[in-house]
Amino acid sequence: MRLWPKATVVSERITLADVCELSGFDRQTLAALSELEIADAPSPGQQGAVEMRDLRSAIDASRLALSGMVRFVGASRCQVSRPAPPSLPSIGPGDEAQLETPRPLREEPPAAPPPTLRDLLLKEIQRRPPVAGARVEAEFNPADRQVLALTASSCTFRITLGEPDRHGVATAAVEINGATDESLRVQIACHVTWFAPIVVARRPVNRGMTIRDVDVGVVEMKLSTSDRDFATHVQDVVGRRSKSFFPAGQVIATQALEDVPVVTRNQLIRLVSVVGGIRVETAARSTDVGSMGDVVTVRSLDDRVRVFEAVVTGPGEVTLAGRNPTREEGARVAQR
Repeated sequence: MRLWPKATVVSERITLADVCELSGFDRQTLAALSELEIADAPSPGQQGAVEMRDLRSAIDASRLALSGMVRFVGASRCQVSRPAPPSLPSIGPGDEAQLETPRPLREEPPAAPPPTLRDLLLKEIQRRPPVAGARVEAEFNPADRQVLALTASSCTFRITLGEPDRHGVATAAVEINGATDESLRVQIACHVTWFAPIVVARRPVNRGMTIRDVDVGVVEMKLSTSDRDFATHVQDVVGRRSKSFFPAGQVIATQALEDVPVVTRNQLIRLVSVVGGIRVETAARSTDVGSMGDVVTVRSLDDRVRVFEAVVTGPGEVTLAGRNPTREEGARVAQR
């Protein structure tokens, strides 16, 4: 049991744990010693003292039966201090209003400002993108600055937005209530410019070439008011065949692309038929050119009269279209 030279207490009584370091005891004895009271604490703001003999007397007077079994070390005398409580300012009549209002533990975020007429017009324009993923830039007439600054907190607006003309100018008819005693109707013009991701050629794309991933890329470009012949995703053009030449950097026009045929005319193909859950395959000859999903006509190899309609389902493969053939028809196909 080591007595400290100085200690500070806050309660009315001094305990062993306040002035001593206790070690070498079992858990139950340690808890009892820690709460063992030695003397009264000094008054707030005052100092007192505890001596080694006070510790011995407290232990001998307890029911712990530790007399002669405890080793006392450390200081012979411990100076004990008891701090005074913080002083509060006196509050006289009428001083309550001067006290600072306590702040909440978590400050609420500031409320968003009410939208202006300009904000509402931009939101209305953005609801009509020419293509998915497009962004808009709008330029208003400086003469409409005061009207555009009106907020929804003081006014109500009814907006009718027209389509942009060939120069990109859209006109909005706005009915405003609350700004004056009577309803106010104004016409606001706005120059609208749209930007969108557009597929362009990374390298020259020759006529008759099947487009690959490395041949094209996506860049953000300004949209014209009339031309909409473009793609916005690379997967919309990859795997298709170009009918025109595209130099590097030029927009890939979708009308200048065609699907690559996977079945050609007079090609020997595989004809698939499903009869009662049984898949039957036989050889046939195509009489059409077709891409994936196209309906083409095919002819049996040994029957030049009978023609089947089939759907292109893969390179050199078609599946009978329309109704499933009867068992007799399926057997006839299988025999051929």
